[in-house]
Amino acid sequence: MLSRTLTIVAAVVSSVNALDLLLAGDWGNQLDITDMQTVAAAMDKTAAARGSSAVISLGDNFYQGGNYSYEGVQSVQDEKFGTLWGNVFNGKTLQKLPWWQILGNHDWYLKNSHLFEMSFQNDKWDLPDLFYTKRVEAAPGVFASFIFIETDLLNYGYKGKKDMAWNFEQLGWTANSKTMEKQLAWLDNALAQANNDPYVIVVGHHVGFVCGSDVTGSVAMQNVTDLVNKWDATAYIHGHHHTLAYYTTNQNKTLQVQVGSTGNIGTECAPTDMKAIGKEVANTYGFGHLHVDATSAVFDFIDEKNDVLFTASMGVRTPVVNVKADTTYLTPAQDGSVHFIPPPYVDLLLLGDWGNQADYSDMQNVASTMDTWAEKFNSSAIVSLGDNFYLGGIYNYDGVKSTKDVKFTDLWSNVYSGPTLKNLPWWMVLGNHDWYLSGSHIHQFEYDHPNWQLPDFFYTKRVRIDEGVFASLIFIETDLLNYGYAGKQNMSVNFALQGWTAGNKTVEKQLAWLDNALEKANKDQYVIVFGHHTGFACAGDVNNAKFMKNVTALVNKWNATAYVNGHHHTLAAYYTNNGQTLQVQSGSGGNVDAACAPLIANTPGQELANTYGFAHLRINKWAAQFDFVTESGSVAFVASQGPRSAAIGVSADTTYLTAPDDAAVHYIRAQTSSSTTSSTTTSSTTTTSSTTSSTTSSTTTSSTTSSSTTIVATSVGTSVGTSSATSSATSAATSVATSVATSVATSVATSVATSVATSVATSVFATSATTTATSASAATNTVATNTVASLSVATESSIEVRATPSTTKTAPSNLYVSSALHQKVSFLFAVLAAFV
Repeated sequence: MLSRTLTIVAAVVSSVNALDLLLAGDWGNQLDITDMQTVAAAMDKTAAARGSSAVISLGDNFYQGGNYSYEGVQSVQDEKFGTLWGNVFNGKTLQKLPWWQILGNHDWYLKNSHLFEMSFQNDKWDLPDLFYTKRVEAAPGVFASFIFIETDLLNYGYKGKKDMAWNFEQLGWTANSKTMEKQLAWLDNALAQANNDPYVIVVGHHVGFVCGSDVTGSVAMQNVTDLVNKWDATAYIHGHHHTLAYYTTNQNKTLQVQVGSTGNIGTECAPTDMKAIGKEVANTYGFGHLHVDATSAVFDFIDEKNDVLFTASMGVRTPVVNVKADTTYLTPAQDGSVHFIPPPYVDLLLLGDWGNQADYSDMQNVASTMDTWAEKFNSSAIVSLGDNFYLGGIYNYDGVKSTKDVKFTDLWSNVYSGPTLKNLPWWMVLGNHDWYLSGSHIHQFEYDHPNWQLPDFFYTKRVRIDEGVFASLIFIETDLLNYGYAGKQNMSVNFALQGWTAGNKTVEKQLAWLDNALEKANKDQYVIVFGHHTGFACAGDVNNAKFMKNVTALVNKWNATAYVNGHHHTLAAYYTNNGQTLQVQSGSGGNVDAACAPLIANTPGQELANTYGFAHLRINKWAAQFDFVTESGSVAFVASQGPRSAAIGVSADTTYLTAPDDAAVHYIRAQTSSSTTSSTTTSSTTTTSSTTSSTTSSTTTSSTTSSSTTIVATSVGTSVGTSSATSSATSAATSVATSVATSVATSVATSVATSVATSVATSVFATSATTTATSASAATNTVATNTVASLSVATESSIEVRATPSTTKTAPSNLYVSSALHQKVSFLFAVLAAFV
C-alpha cells in the first residue's frame, strides 16, 4: 500500500511540475472539535484548488479532553482514529490524501499509545517508522528530501513526561544505550545523504527555534537545530506550540516553520533569537500549505476561514561542502533506538457461552466478526470459556449426548467456519451447561477434532512471548467449585462418575492444584487464569457460589495478571487486587444478560450488557491488552495490564496436592490398546514467539524486513503434581497417558519499506549517496499458518514448527498429524448409557 500511495503522488507531481502539500499539527482535540472541523473544511478547499498530494501531520495526534479521559489512543481499534481523524478530515478531496505522520508528546503520554499509532493500519495513515525519509520529485529532475524525526526523547530526555519514561524503557531507550546519540547520528547522516538535493526539509514535533522558552527547556532540541543548520536544510517544520509562525535563520538559508494550531490555539512565544526575521499569529486555528517547484519552496499560513495570513519562501539550496556526518553512533537498520521494531506477541480470541441455537443469527454475527479479527490480528487460538452447548431452539437438551452429536457441527464447526477462524485451535474449559446432561462432559473430552482441544480439567499452557518474557495460561474447571457437591440438575451424577466427593476432598485438591500452578508460574511476566464461573465481575453469582471466592483469593495471592471467565452474559473488566489483577468477563458469545454489579462496589472498570460479542487479547512484552468487541465489530472498551512482578513472601499449600493420576483434578482417559502399558506422563505446552528481522537495501528497490515466529508445541494437559517441574497432563495408573494435540498458530510479520524513484521510506544505514529504504516497520503484511499436531504421549515429546516468511497475506493453512487418540473402553460407555 505504501508503494502504491507514493506512485500516485508521483503521478500528480509529474503532471503539474510541482509538489503540493498540506501541513497540520496538534489536531486531535475533541474539546475543540468544531474549530477542528472548520479547519478541515478549509484544508479540503485548499487541497482541491491546489492539487495537494499529501498531508504532513506534525504530531500530537490525539488529546485528552471532551469525551475522552485519556491522552493518545488505547488500542489500534480506538474510536479516536475515527472520531478525531477519519470523520473530521473527510472532505471530498482531503479524504483521498495520505497523511505522512510523526508522533508528538501527547501520543507518548499513555502507556503503549505510540505502539498503537505505529501499528494502526489504514491506507491513508502513513507512519512507517520513528525516523524515516521520503524523497519526492517536485519537478522534472528536482528532488525534495523530507526527513521525519521522532523528537520526544530529544526534547524531554530519558525521564520524559507522564508515562513517557515507561514507554522509552520498553523500547530500550536508555542513557547506557546511547539512544539520544544514535538518534542525532541518524539525523546527521540522513542530512548528509540528502545533501545534493535542491530541497531538504526536516519534519519533527518539537520546537527548534520559534519558541525560545521551549528550546531552552528541552534536553537536545538545540542539537537538532545545529544539525539542520550544519547542512543548510531548507526548513525545519514542527508543531507543539499552538500558533502559526516562521523565522528565517541560519544566515537566511533555513526557515523555521511552526504549524501547531489545527486543533489547539496558544499565545505568542518569542523566538530563540529576537533579531530573526519572521512572523507569528497566535490564538488562531489554522494549517500550513507548502508548494515546491523548480525554483522555490513556498509556505502559506492559512486560518480556519481559508484566508492566507502570511507567506514565507526559500529558494533552491546549494549543497554543503567540507562537512561530514558523524558516524560514531550510527545504528544498523534493526536498532530500536531509531527504528520501530514490532514486538512479538501472542494473540487470542476469548469467547464464552456460545453454543445456543435459539440465538443462532447473533452467534453467526459474532463468529463472522471473530473471523475478521483473527485474520487482521493474526490470532493464534480461541479460548472457549465454557457453556459450549445449550438447550434451546431445535434442541431440547443441554450439552451433548455423544461424540457424534450434531451440535458439534451445527453449533460449532459450521458456525465458526470463516476462512481464518476455521483453522484456529480452541483451548477449552467446560461450563455448567456442559455438565447438566449425564455424560455430556465426557463426550466433550472424547470428541475427536484437531481444533477441539480439551486435554484435561486443569491444565497450563506456557507461552514464550519474547526473550525472557513468558505468559502462563492456566485453565481450570470451576463447576464443582461454584456449585459444590450437590451441583445443579444432573451435575451431582457426573461429579460422582469422576469420584468427586467430599470424602475424597475433591474441592481441596482442586484449589491446591490452582495454588501450586500459580506458584510454578510466579516468575512469569504474565499469568492469566481461565475458568467458566464468575470470580468477581457479578456479585450475585459470586455470593451464591460455594468456593469461587477461594479461587479469587488465590488469584490475588499470586498477583495474577487476570482471571477471565464467562457465565454471566456480558462483557466486563474490573481492576482489582490494588490494581494488580484484571477480572475479565466474556460471556456473550451466544447469550446476553442485563448488567450485574461487581463484587465490590465502585471498583474501577466497566460492563457492556445486553450485547453479543467477545474479547480479544494480545500479549507482548509491554502489556496484555483486552479489547471488548461487539458483534458489529466495534470496540466497546479496552483494559490492559503491564508485566507483573512476582509475588513475594507467599508459598503454595501442598496439603492436598494430588498425585498426577488423581481424578479429582485430571480427566482419566482409558485405552484398550494391548501394545501400550501404564505410565504417568508429564508434559507442558510452551509456545515460543520470537521476532528476528534482517534488512537489506539498494537504491530505488524494495527493502524487506521479515519477522519470523517460532512455535514450540508440546503436549498440553497440566498437572501440578509433586515433583513435576513443568506443566503436565496424565492418564490414570491403569491407563496409558494420552495428551491432546496442541495447535498454535505460527505467524510471520513482514514489514516492507518500499523505495521508489519519487518517494521513499528511508533509513540512514547505507553508504549509497541516494536514498535507501530500510525502515524496520513500514506497511505490514502478515501470514498466519496454523499447524495442528496430534501426539500420543508416553514420554514428553514436542514438535517445532517454523513459519516461512511471506509478503503476501493469505488465509491460514492446516497440517494434520494423525494419531490414535481418544480410544474408548466399552465398560465406560455402559456406565454412561445408564444415565443418558
